[in-house]
Order: sequence, then structure tokens, then C-alpha cells
Amino acid sequence: MHPILFHLPFLGWPVHAYGVLVTLGAWVGVAFVWQGRSELTEHPWRLAGWLTGVLLGALIGSRALGVLVLDSTPTIVEAASFWQPGRVLYGGVFAALLVGGPLAHALRLPTRVLADRVALGALAGLAIGRLGCLLAGDDYGRIAETLSGEPSVPWAVQLDHPTAPLPSELRGHWLHPAPAYLSLAAASLGIALALIRRWAPFAGATFCAALLGHAALRFGIESFRGDSERGHWSVLGWTASTSQWLAVVLATVALATAARWRGRRARGLSALRPARDADAS
Repeated sequence: MHPILFHLPFLGWPVHAYGVLVTLGAWVGVAFVWQGRSELTEHPWRLAGWLTGVLLGALIGSRALGVLVLDSTPTIVEAASFWQPGRVLYGGVFAALLVGGPLAHALRLPTRVLADRVALGALAGLAIGRLGCLLAGDDYGRIAETLSGEPSVPWAVQLDHPTAPLPSELRGHWLHPAPAYLSLAAASLGIALALIRRWAPFAGATFCAALLGHAALRFGIESFRGDSERGHWSVLGWTASTSQWLAVVLATVALATAARWRGRRARGLSALRPARDADAS
């Protein structure tokens, strides 16, 4: 754990690893989207406005869900501090989805092409940002040790820093590095989708695959998480964590969006056939 990277000379202000890596991840994601601005619009200010609105929505949504799930009551300054843990990813994801679609329509941006590019940028940023969680001791994993107290996996970690936000019963134990699993999952999914995006069956397919793939990976990795204070819910006899239920919702949104966008493509192709037949005759 290295929650504080260093202190600013003369001022003594701490520079938090979480804030640095989350900011770096956001910058990488935005830079990736901005790089493709020529494909999206002839007016870069529209894309800049869209990115600003979506980022603000994601920041507010992630903090708001963090307050609800973690049952915390932060001050205004704590709620606005992006450099400290206490945010919930899915709050930001759903807020970005709610803001991004209508805002893209209002700014006359190609929603599906934009969504494909944003998906890859977001996965790259997430892979970086999750390392900030690891260094801060946030999103810690379950115990990963044998009966003799030895680590059960070679990459197990111990969070022995006094600021580590984990309960006393986990201190001194070897734990799964859950944030590293999430980082690797995001990076792997992003690379895979980038390699096969040219064969996507319709515009927006990469975006839908990113949502569905991340939901599936997150659902599985949750079994290695140890921060049970986020809550578990039981529905029809099936108990799952808050994030697992949200992953199910996200997967449902991804499948519904894919069906809708693919259906639009099919209707568009069928509308073109009569014109092509007439030209051929």
C-alpha cells in the first residue's frame, strides 16, 4: 500500500495515489475519445461539451451511490474530493449512461459511433484507475491464505498501512488483490474488443460488448472481494452483493441496447433493398 505518493515540497500537502491514478485513467480515456474527434463531429466544441457533461455526471453518480451503499455522511468537501476513495463505479456508469445518450442527441453527435469509442477509452481508464484502489487499500479482497497462515496464491497482499479501510479481523492476513483483478479484467477486455472491433456486426456493438463483458467479469470477481459493508441482497432465495445485482442490471441494459441497435440496422438494410432492386433492373 502506498496511499500517499509524496508530499509537495515546502507546502507539505499529500499527493494521494488514488487521486493521481483515477485522474490519469480519466485523462487517458478522454484523450482516446478526443483522438477520434474527426470521426465524430466537425465541431470539436460539441465533443468537448459532451465529455465535460458525462465526466461530471459520472463523478456525481459514483459519489452518490457510494454514500448510499457505504452508508456514509461525508461533508461537502469530502463529497467533492475526487482524490479520496468512497466512490462506487456503477454509480458513475449508470449516471454516464443517463447523461450521455440525451446529451449526444442534443449536441448532434453520432451516438453509436461515439459509444464504441468511449467504451474502449473507459476500459483503458478503468484499468489504470483500479490500480489507485489497490495502492489506497480500497476494494480489498477476501482472505487468501492456507490454514498455516501462508498465502494461498503467490500474488496475495497484506494491507498493513494504518489508513487501510479494512476491518480489524482482516489486518495481518494475506488477501486477494481484488483491484488488480479488476484492472486486469478491464485491460484484457479492452484489448480484445479493440482487436476485433473491425468485425463488429453493427455500430454500437463494441459498446454493448464492453458493457456485457464487464458486467460478467465484475460479477465473477466479486467472489474475491472482502469489503462486505457494501451490502448483500437476497431475491427469490438468491443472495448476491450490491455490485453483482448492478452487474445483472448492466448486462440487461447491454442486451436490450444491442437488440435495439441491431434491429435498426436490419430495418435500414431492408429499406435499401427495393432501391437496389430497382437500380439493378
